Amino acid sequence: YPLQDEVLFSRLQRLCSSLAHWDSMFAETDVITYLPQLCFPFVVLYGGDEIASLETLISILMHWGFGWYSTYPAEPTHIYNATSSLLEKHDKRLLYHLHVLEVNPGELAWHMMRTCFSEVLNALDWLKLMDYLLTRFTADEAFILTPVALLRALRATLLTMDTAKSVAQLVHQQHFFDIDHVIEEIEDMIQLSSI
Repeated sequence: YPLQDEVLFSRLQRLCSSLAHWDSMFAETDVITYLPQLCFPFVVLYGGDEIASLETLISILMHWGFGWYSTYPAEPTHIYNATSSLLEKHDKRLLYHLHVLEVNPGELAWHMMRTCFSEVLNALDWLKLMDYLLTRFTADEAFILTPVALLRALRATLLTMDTAKSVAQLVHQQHFFDIDHVIEEIEDMIQLSSI
Protein backbone atom coordinates (compact mmCIF):
# COMPACT_ATOMS: atom_id res chain seq x y z
CA TYR A 1 0.00 0.00 0.00
CA PRO A 2 1.95 3.04 -1.23
CA LEU A 3 2.09 5.90 1.28
CA GLN A 4 4.54 8.78 1.29
CA ASP A 5 3.81 9.70 4.92
CA GLU A 6 5.98 7.43 7.08
CA VAL A 7 3.93 8.08 10.23
CA LEU A 8 0.68 7.05 8.50
CA PHE A 9 2.41 4.05 6.94
CA SER A 10 3.71 2.96 10.36
CA ARG A 11 0.26 3.28 11.92
CA LEU A 12 -1.29 1.36 9.04
CA GLN A 13 1.28 -1.43 9.44
CA ARG A 14 0.62 -1.66 13.18
CA LEU A 15 -3.15 -1.74 12.69
CA CYS A 16 -2.90 -4.50 10.06
CA SER A 17 -0.52 -6.41 12.34
CA SER A 18 -2.89 -6.04 15.29
CA LEU A 19 -5.76 -7.41 13.22
CA ALA A 20 -3.57 -10.33 12.11
CA HIS A 21 -2.87 -11.09 15.77
CA TRP A 22 -6.55 -10.77 16.62
CA ASP A 23 -7.48 -13.24 13.85
CA SER A 24 -4.81 -15.18 11.97
CA MET A 25 -6.97 -15.10 8.84
CA PHE A 26 -5.89 -11.47 8.39
CA ALA A 27 -2.28 -12.60 8.21
CA GLU A 28 -3.10 -14.40 4.95
CA THR A 29 -1.91 -11.59 2.69
CA ASP A 30 -2.59 -13.58 -0.46
CA VAL A 31 -6.25 -13.91 0.55
CA ILE A 32 -6.99 -10.72 2.46
CA THR A 33 -5.20 -8.40 0.04
CA TYR A 34 -7.54 -5.52 0.76
CA LEU A 35 -6.75 -5.25 4.49
CA PRO A 36 -4.76 -2.00 4.07
CA GLN A 37 -7.66 -0.41 2.13
CA LEU A 38 -10.07 -1.46 4.87
CA CYS A 39 -7.83 -0.07 7.62
CA PHE A 40 -6.51 3.11 6.04
CA PRO A 41 -9.52 5.43 6.49
CA PHE A 42 -9.62 4.57 10.19
CA VAL A 43 -5.91 5.26 10.56
CA VAL A 44 -6.52 8.72 9.08
CA LEU A 45 -9.72 9.28 11.07
CA TYR A 46 -8.29 8.40 14.48
CA GLY A 47 -4.77 9.73 13.94
CA GLY A 48 -2.55 8.63 16.80
CA ASP A 49 -5.34 6.82 18.67
CA GLU A 50 -4.44 3.37 17.40
CA ILE A 51 -6.59 1.59 19.99
CA ALA A 52 -9.70 3.43 18.73
CA SER A 53 -8.84 2.43 15.15
CA LEU A 54 -8.42 -1.20 16.16
CA GLU A 55 -11.56 -1.31 18.31
CA THR A 56 -13.68 0.31 15.59
CA LEU A 57 -12.46 -2.13 12.95
CA ILE A 58 -12.95 -5.13 15.22
CA SER A 59 -16.47 -3.92 16.00
CA ILE A 60 -17.26 -3.54 12.29
CA LEU A 61 -15.78 -6.95 11.48
CA MET A 62 -17.60 -8.67 14.33
CA HIS A 63 -20.94 -7.01 13.65
CA TRP A 64 -21.12 -6.71 9.86
CA GLY A 65 -18.10 -8.65 8.72
CA PHE A 66 -18.82 -11.96 10.41
CA GLY A 67 -20.51 -13.19 7.24
CA TRP A 68 -17.84 -11.81 4.94
CA TYR A 69 -15.52 -14.67 5.78
CA SER A 70 -17.98 -17.52 6.12
CA THR A 71 -16.84 -18.74 2.70
CA TYR A 72 -13.16 -18.02 3.40
CA PRO A 73 -10.90 -18.41 1.46
CA ALA A 74 -13.44 -18.16 -1.38
CA GLU A 75 -15.23 -14.92 -2.25
CA PRO A 76 -18.42 -14.21 -0.26
CA THR A 77 -20.96 -15.47 -2.78
CA HIS A 78 -23.81 -14.81 -0.36
CA ILE A 79 -23.00 -11.09 -0.59
CA TYR A 80 -22.96 -11.35 -4.38
CA ASN A 81 -26.34 -13.10 -4.36
CA ALA A 82 -27.89 -10.72 -1.82
CA THR A 83 -26.78 -7.68 -3.82
CA SER A 84 -28.25 -9.07 -7.04
CA SER A 85 -31.51 -9.90 -5.27
CA LEU A 86 -31.74 -6.45 -3.72
CA LEU A 87 -30.95 -4.73 -6.99
CA GLU A 88 -33.55 -6.86 -8.73
CA LYS A 89 -36.10 -5.71 -6.18
CA HIS A 90 -35.14 -2.03 -6.24
CA ASP A 91 -33.78 -1.37 -9.76
CA LYS A 92 -34.37 -4.08 -12.36
CA ARG A 93 -33.25 -1.90 -15.25
CA LEU A 94 -29.85 -1.26 -13.68
CA LEU A 95 -29.46 -4.95 -12.84
CA TYR A 96 -30.34 -5.90 -16.43
CA HIS A 97 -27.83 -3.38 -17.83
CA LEU A 98 -25.06 -4.73 -15.59
CA HIS A 99 -25.88 -8.30 -16.64
CA VAL A 100 -25.76 -7.31 -20.33
CA LEU A 101 -22.26 -5.97 -19.68
CA GLU A 102 -21.45 -9.21 -17.83
CA VAL A 103 -20.84 -7.32 -14.61
CA ASN A 104 -21.79 -9.00 -11.37
CA PRO A 105 -23.28 -6.29 -9.11
CA GLY A 106 -22.25 -8.38 -6.12
CA GLU A 107 -18.59 -7.97 -7.08
CA LEU A 108 -19.08 -4.20 -7.23
CA ALA A 109 -20.79 -4.25 -3.84
CA TRP A 110 -18.12 -6.46 -2.30
CA HIS A 111 -15.40 -4.13 -3.55
CA MET A 112 -17.13 -1.17 -1.90
CA MET A 113 -17.83 -3.06 1.33
CA ARG A 114 -14.32 -4.39 1.80
CA THR A 115 -12.97 -0.83 1.70
CA CYS A 116 -15.79 0.41 3.97
CA PHE A 117 -16.84 2.58 1.01
CA SER A 118 -13.75 4.81 1.33
CA GLU A 119 -12.62 4.26 -2.24
CA VAL A 120 -15.89 5.44 -3.78
CA LEU A 121 -16.72 8.26 -1.34
CA ASN A 122 -14.90 11.51 -0.68
CA ALA A 123 -13.79 12.11 2.91
CA LEU A 124 -16.78 14.21 4.00
CA ASP A 125 -19.35 11.83 2.51
CA TRP A 126 -17.51 8.87 4.02
CA LEU A 127 -17.66 10.46 7.48
CA LYS A 128 -21.39 11.12 7.14
CA LEU A 129 -22.05 7.57 5.95
CA MET A 130 -19.95 6.02 8.70
CA ASP A 131 -21.75 8.19 11.29
CA TYR A 132 -25.02 6.89 9.92
CA LEU A 133 -23.94 3.25 9.87
CA LEU A 134 -22.18 3.24 13.22
CA THR A 135 -25.06 4.94 15.01
CA ARG A 136 -27.46 2.38 13.55
CA PHE A 137 -25.42 -0.68 14.42
CA THR A 138 -28.55 -2.71 15.08
CA ALA A 139 -29.86 -2.16 11.55
CA ASP A 140 -27.84 -5.06 10.14
CA GLU A 141 -29.30 -4.64 6.67
CA ALA A 142 -28.03 -1.05 6.36
CA PHE A 143 -24.50 -2.21 5.54
CA ILE A 144 -25.55 -4.56 2.70
CA LEU A 145 -28.00 -1.97 1.38
CA THR A 146 -25.35 0.75 1.24
CA PRO A 147 -23.63 -0.48 -1.95
CA VAL A 148 -27.05 -0.94 -3.56
CA ALA A 149 -27.92 2.68 -2.71
CA LEU A 150 -24.54 3.84 -4.04
CA LEU A 151 -25.01 1.91 -7.29
CA ARG A 152 -28.45 3.48 -7.63
CA ALA A 153 -26.90 6.91 -7.03
CA LEU A 154 -24.48 6.15 -9.89
CA ARG A 155 -27.34 4.81 -12.02
CA ALA A 156 -27.35 7.54 -14.70
CA THR A 157 -23.62 7.11 -15.29
CA LEU A 158 -23.76 3.32 -15.14
CA LEU A 159 -26.55 3.16 -17.73
CA THR A 160 -24.38 5.07 -20.23
CA MET A 161 -21.45 2.68 -19.87
CA ASP A 162 -20.87 0.04 -22.48
CA THR A 163 -17.98 -2.01 -21.09
CA ALA A 164 -17.40 -4.00 -17.94
CA LYS A 165 -14.00 -2.33 -17.56
CA SER A 166 -15.52 1.17 -17.39
CA VAL A 167 -18.02 -0.02 -14.76
CA ALA A 168 -15.23 -1.56 -12.68
CA GLN A 169 -13.23 1.67 -12.90
CA LEU A 170 -16.24 3.64 -11.67
CA VAL A 171 -16.20 1.93 -8.26
CA HIS A 172 -12.45 2.45 -7.97
CA GLN A 173 -12.71 6.23 -7.87
CA GLN A 174 -14.25 8.78 -5.58
CA HIS A 175 -17.49 10.52 -6.41
CA PHE A 176 -19.43 13.41 -4.99
CA PHE A 177 -22.75 11.96 -3.94
CA ASP A 178 -25.73 13.61 -2.36
CA ILE A 179 -24.94 11.47 0.67
CA ASP A 180 -28.07 12.57 2.50
CA HIS A 181 -30.11 11.21 -0.40
CA VAL A 182 -28.09 7.96 -0.37
CA ILE A 183 -28.85 7.58 3.35
CA GLU A 184 -32.55 8.25 2.68
CA GLU A 185 -32.44 5.54 -0.01
CA ILE A 186 -30.95 3.10 2.50
CA GLU A 187 -33.69 3.93 4.99
CA ASP A 188 -36.38 3.51 2.30
CA MET A 189 -34.95 0.16 1.24
CA ILE A 190 -34.80 -1.00 4.87
CA GLN A 191 -38.54 -0.34 5.06
CA LEU A 192 -39.17 -2.21 1.79
CA SER A 193 -36.71 -5.09 2.10
CA SER A 194 -36.64 -8.14 4.22
CA ILE A 195 -33.16 -9.58 4.02
